[in-house]
Amino acid sequence: PTADAYTYITKVVEASRVHLFDIITQYKAVFSHVTDASAADASSSLLTGWVMQRVSKFLRALDEHLPRLTDRINSVLSQCMHFALSLGRVGLDFRSLLPPLFERTVIQLFVSQMNGAVAALDLTLQSFVLASYPSIGNFGGGDAFELSETPIVPLSLMTHPPLAAFTND
Repeated sequence: PTADAYTYITKVVEASRVHLFDIITQYKAVFSHVTDASAADASSSLLTGWVMQRVSKFLRALDEHLPRLTDRINSVLSQCMHFALSLGRVGLDFRSLLPPLFERTVIQLFVSQMNGAVAALDLTLQSFVLASYPSIGNFGGGDAFELSETPIVPLSLMTHPPLAAFTND
């Protein structure tokens, strides 16, 4: 089922990793006795072409479902890298094809989060009234922005809740 993107992707990664590695290993074991050079090349080309087709299908599925993830992207990336590395043991490492997919997804997620934060700030500012609050001391005297081992946020910033909410978003 594709309803939950994380579950779907992790199951596809695991099934692909296990089955492709097993098929490649078995194929090489079955056709290891081929001594004719042209037959060995044809056999190798057949296997390589088939695996490239399967990896391309996997990457398309990953590309389709990654944008639906809102969290646990790091976990999915680790699993995909493990899958690509395990195929590397049989000479078919495709880790270099993964970063563009994940970069695009992370950028889209970041832009979406930023757009949401800006929209929420816009909405908050429409009803926010800037009031004059009494000055709050900064405990310990001196400049509120001076460097110390434990930085102290100036309490005067707490008079602007929309800014704090925007920063958290």
